[in-house]
Amino acid sequence: MELDNVKLCQQRQQRILADCWPALRQDGMLIYSTCSYSREEDEDILDWMMTDLQASGCRLEVPEQWNIVETAGAKGAYGYRFYPDRLDGEGFLSLVYVKMRWDLCGAPEEERS
Repeated sequence: MELDNVKLCQQRQQRILADCWPALRQDGMLIYSTCSYSREEDEDILDWMMTDLQASGCRLEVPEQWNIVETAGAKGAYGYRFYPDRLDGEGFLSLVYVKMRWDLCGAPEEERS
């Protein structure tokens, strides 16, 4: 039953993101955050956004002393886990996406044409 709930939440997140994506302007940034720790709701969503929405993920420079853990999907999109044993709070995952691939996240110059 719990795995069914995770899949249901993953599908709900995909619907929400797909519905709001057209409202985001070109070069617009979307900050996605979830309180889940499941791969299906985190890294798999990162990969889905790159594939289905042609989103470009931003890799952030995060100082090590902040105790934020970088994670990556299979397609190379980065997210950041805020674990409660490392930070104050309940923990969550956060990431930044941009609507185009050749944009504000530092894609190589040859990809910007």
